[in-house]
Amino acid sequence: MEHASQTGRSATDRLSHDVRVVLEAYLDLDPTDLVHYHSQMQRFIHRLWYRKKITPDQFVKLYLVQGKKCAICKKPPARGGKTKFNFDHDHGSSSLLRGLLCIPYNREVDRYEKLGLLFRAYMDNPPAKQAELNIRIEDDYHPKFVPPSKETLSRLQDKLDHGTRLKELLDAEPSMAKETLKSFVPRGLLHLSGDTVEQIRTLDAVGTPHPQIAKAVGVYPSTVKWIVSSLR
Repeated sequence: MEHASQTGRSATDRLSHDVRVVLEAYLDLDPTDLVHYHSQMQRFIHRLWYRKKITPDQFVKLYLVQGKKCAICKKPPARGGKTKFNFDHDHGSSSLLRGLLCIPYNREVDRYEKLGLLFRAYMDNPPAKQAELNIRIEDDYHPKFVPPSKETLSRLQDKLDHGTRLKELLDAEPSMAKETLKSFVPRGLLHLSGDTVEQIRTLDAVGTPHPQIAKAVGVYPSTVKWIVSSLR
């Protein structure tokens, strides 16, 4: 134990202060828990080099360039998880490192690499184009949006301002279609309270899934997605 602790300390001591602080936060380490702190730091540094040939300085440089977030979904790493980010790299001939991705999007990138070229080829030269068929298909399941009256919007906004949740407005307006109501916030016709927006921002910042956020604050997952994207 003494030897392992000393080895861990020597590896940690070689880090610059700035790099050490970033890694502490990334690994959820408590500097006062010396044995656990140094052993976990040493294990991470060891894996970086022997599995990926990446130094702590290089990892931190990449992590900071990404804003300490997944390079695709822009969410910070989940706290407490064993695996926080995966190293995404080109699976072709170059094998070059591309970035740090959360587990779900790392899987999606793998799928995109395998299917992306097929989809791109289909989209660029679809069979209908080859057959010289210039036909427009209207989506009949997406009816033309008809904005509500100013009186209706005023009534709905007043309810939101007095604590009614977005999803609860359906009970107050049974004649209104759910899909129509869901579109009011992204269209700027209704505005969520500042407290609700802050709740969404806070929960998203700690990696809470959008469906859970929607349930907690009484909105729709699509509303959460729009709010989060608008805050970035």
